[in-house]
Amino acid sequence: MPSEQFIFIGFPLEAALAERFAACGEGSRAFLTDPLYLEVLKLGDRDYVGKRVEVGLAGDRLEDTVRSVVSLIARLAPGFEIEPGDARLLALEEKVPQEAPREM
Repeated sequence: MPSEQFIFIGFPLEAALAERFAACGEGSRAFLTDPLYLEVLKLGDRDYVGKRVEVGLAGDRLEDTVRSVVSLIARLAPGFEIEPGDARLLALEEKVPQEAPREM
């Protein structure tokens, strides 16, 4: 089965933050459902909130992405304290389902 490698820049999704996300209004829901903004990934028994970036991204772009994730979390959960230095860089591989062979 083919796979896709990526880096995920995110933060552990603590219960207090998850509650604030659950209380978001409909206008803010897109920031949590569209991976162009934020994505929640489950890794083992932990959930993380953050953003996917391509493998090989330049260091300054990594910093920009961390700031973007922190900014989006601050917008969705005002008053929730999160430090950019607490970001996790996770190298991941996602299995991509294969298409069935076409019949001719």
